[in-house]
Amino acid sequence: MVERLRMLMRWREYIGILRDAIREILPGCNAYVIGGAAENRLTAKSDIDVLIVCENPPRNAYELAKKKARIREILEEKGIEWSYLFEFHIVDKKTAQKYLQGKPRIKIT
Repeated sequence: MVERLRMLMRWREYIGILRDAIREILPGCNAYVIGGAAENRLTAKSDIDVLIVCENPPRNAYELAKKKARIREILEEKGIEWSYLFEFHIVDKKTAQKYLQGKPRIKIT
């Protein structure tokens, strides 16, 4: 558990790689780190929540899963072995308001 927390705490080191992967797979979308990472309250059981806001996000589960998997593949190709610690939420602007309203966030794209 201690090693997991160490990995989680390093998420900021990889923000550029994450930003580039999201721009490649979901061009034109904005992305934010939200939740415990944005609030600086990570624990060993946390993950890094990434909210990806698109004008027209994929609507079916298969397409969403493909996009998330491809982002993870790019992260792993670039040396982030623990990409599974990122949790991606791909939503439209209206849904994003529920996630973002009054909550801390860190914009990455």
